[in-house]
Amino acid sequence: MAYPPHPPETKNTWHRPDPSFTYLLSFFLLLTSLAWGLAWRPTPSSIVRLTLTFIFIHFLLASLLVATAMYFLVGRLLGPGVAGLPGRRRQQGLFTQEQAAAELEFGYCFD
Repeated sequence: MAYPPHPPETKNTWHRPDPSFTYLLSFFLLLTSLAWGLAWRPTPSSIVRLTLTFIFIHFLLASLLVATAMYFLVGRLLGPGVAGLPGRRRQQGLFTQEQAAAELEFGYCFD
């Protein structure tokens, strides 16, 4: 059996660049909020408002706020240059590879 000569190159990142999970979760939130709105809201405009609130405020805005807070918190408390944790040696992980500057990827926090 013949093997390819070299493994495929990666983008040297830890997060997935495709937003498919966000789209799927937003779609299921849309279905859930429509069902909730049909059961509890009297008018079609209030159902649409509820649906948009669920998706854009409760899901996306809250996710962005938590990801931003964790991006700064983890970057400051657990960054590669932070001393204070015994036996600490970070080679790889949440931060970029050794060749690049050691900083946390926001996409990884949002994932």
